Formats: sequence, structure tokens, C-alpha cells
Amino acid sequence: LQVEFLEQMPSCYGYSDGQLIAKVKGGISPYQISWQNGLSGDTIKNVPAGIYSAVVTDLNGCTILASDTVLQPDSISIQAQIIHQRCGGGQPDGSIHLSILGGTPPYAISWNNGMNGLDIDKLSAGVYQATITDTKGCQYTYTAIVHSPAPLVAEVITNPASCHDKADGNAILHFTGGTEPYTFIWEDASNDNPRWSMTPGHYPFKLIDAVQCTLIDTVFITAPAPLSGSEMITPPECEASNNASVQIEAEGGTPPYHIVWEDGSLSFFRNMLAPAIYSYTLSDSHQCQYTDTMEIKLPDCSLFIPNVFTPNGDGVNDYFIIKGIENFPHNQLLILNRWGREILQFSGYKNEWDGCDGSGSLVAEGVYYFILKLSNGKEYHGSVTIIR
Repeated sequence: LQVEFLEQMPSCYGYSDGQLIAKVKGGISPYQISWQNGLSGDTIKNVPAGIYSAVVTDLNGCTILASDTVLQPDSISIQAQIIHQRCGGGQPDGSIHLSILGGTPPYAISWNNGMNGLDIDKLSAGVYQATITDTKGCQYTYTAIVHSPAPLVAEVITNPASCHDKADGNAILHFTGGTEPYTFIWEDASNDNPRWSMTPGHYPFKLIDAVQCTLIDTVFITAPAPLSGSEMITPPECEASNNASVQIEAEGGTPPYHIVWEDGSLSFFRNMLAPAIYSYTLSDSHQCQYTDTMEIKLPDCSLFIPNVFTPNGDGVNDYFIIKGIENFPHNQLLILNRWGREILQFSGYKNEWDGCDGSGSLVAEGVYYFILKLSNGKEYHGSVTIIR
């Protein structure tokens, strides 16, 4: 008895779709074929790669043990060359190149990001999975991970300038991420870190790591608003020119505030001031200073006394109106007839004479005389004509 085997390999590595056929020669048929795996018959199907033995017995009981090997395609071996993303959060410049052996070439390769082929590029950090299909339809998957360094980060600690015009701010920078060592430079070519004696303003800088990843950012040095003062002046009265007052309100800077006047006064509120020019200096808790000058002026104390009025009830020029009299509330007004006899007297005149005498009767048309006495000692004498 002789046995020949016809093998059909599984379609893919590790599959169980192989087949083995035993062809018997010699002896007396029919033959009985028993396989080691418990099957019988001249053909076994859906078997994986391996060694298979069969016992063949002919009609006369003659027996032979025969063995054969079912081979399979080579397993696919995949190697990847991965270039990781150079800069964290930067341009997608990673790439993957696959080298494939085994299976049955050529191969069709598709990636989970929609790309195809052995080489994919312009990749950001992430997980990329390739599905590889050979000419027999065998499929394999391969996963590659493109890494990225942490983004370059500058942690900045600043201290503001104490005054808006002082150079005493500072900044300390701490760098993380990227690939050390770092190169650091300010826009003005300084590379001081910490940096001292900084005036208020913005300071651009550049940070470059070992693979030329770059971070460009700006440090801001703040400062309190400029110290200033505003004056709320109450001008002097016409009756007493030394009773002006002023309240100074400080703004900006850093409270608490202090004030020094040119004459040594330390009060924010001053009264009993005469018309003059005054200067003061404000300072805050950081010794920032502001100096200003203010002037207290005498108000317009002039009077206009008319020489005629027409108290006829038409609503026009019906009263003896002395313009500016409101600046002299402590006045006294005497009205005399042409013979010098007093017919009226007002204390604190407020422009109320309507051409009547003390009894409320209308005085006759004609010329009358007045004497106006002010609290500052001035007197005005004149005449006024009544016309109806």
C-alpha cells in the first residue's frame, strides 16, 4: 500500500480552512481511512496547519500508517518607524512608515484617519490604527501611537511698579513642557530671569526649546493709576473775603494718602482762606507724589444800581432791581424823597421795592434818593426816578 497526500493550505495564517486528501495506491480496494483526529474518509476539511496521520486498511486487512503536513502562509510581521510630533500643540508634523513581511503580498493598507498606504504624515499626536489586507483577503490590524511633548508653558509671577512712573516692578518666569534645554530672550535682547527694575508696560519674550519649538508671549507690568488731586473750592463771600474753603480729594496711587501744604498744613480740608495761590503735595503709601497749585479768586462783587424803574404793574421793570445785591445779604437800603425825608427802610434788601411807601401806598412819580450800606463798610448814594 502507498499513500500520497494533496494539501491545501489555510487561506491565512492561523485560519482553519485547510484541506488534506489521501490518495491510496496498491492493495485491494475499497480502503478504509481513519485519521488521528477521529475523522474518516479520504478527505478532511477545515483544518488548521499541522501534522496529520492516517491509518489506511485495504479489503484484505493490510494496513499502513501515513503522515503529512499542512502548511500555512507566513504570519505577517509589521514594523513601524514613528516620527513623533516635534512641538506640543504645534504643527502636525508626525509620521508613520510601515514595513510588512509575510502574508501574501501585495497589501492594501487603510488607516482610521482616512489615509492609505505604508506611509502617512502630517500627523498630530494620537492613536493610529492600520488595517492590512493581503491578496487572499487576510486582514491584520496594527496600532501605532504618535506622541507629542507637552506644550511649552511660561508661568509668570509679576510684582507691579509701586508708582506709575517708577522702575521697581519685577517678573520671574518658570518654564515647563517642550524639550529642554531652553533658550530665553526678551524683545530688547536681555535674557535676565528674574528681571528687576521694570517700568510699567508690556515686555514681549521668546522661549525656544532644544528642537526649536517656540513660545512667544508678553509679560505685563502694571502700576497704580497716577496719583492726582481734585479741588472742591468754596469761594469767599463778597462781604468777607477771607472765608473761602477747599476740600482736596486724592485719586489713584495706593491709599492711605497724606497731604502737605506749602505753609505746612496737613489737612485735606481747609477753611478761612483769603484769595491767593496755594500749593500742596499729595503722597500715598508707596511715597508716590503729586504736586499741584490752586487759586482762590474773589467772586464778582460789583453792583449795578438802576436810575429809573416803572412800577405800573405791566410785569416789566416793576421793581427797583439792584444787580449783585444777593452777594451782600447783610445790607441796608434807605429811600428818601426829594426833600431828604426817609420814606422807606430795608434791612437785607432783596430787590422787593415796588414803588410803594411804608404804608403800602404808591408814591408819586418823580426823583427819589437812596443810601445803600453794605456790611463791608461801603456805601452807595444816588437817585432813582419812578415813572408810571
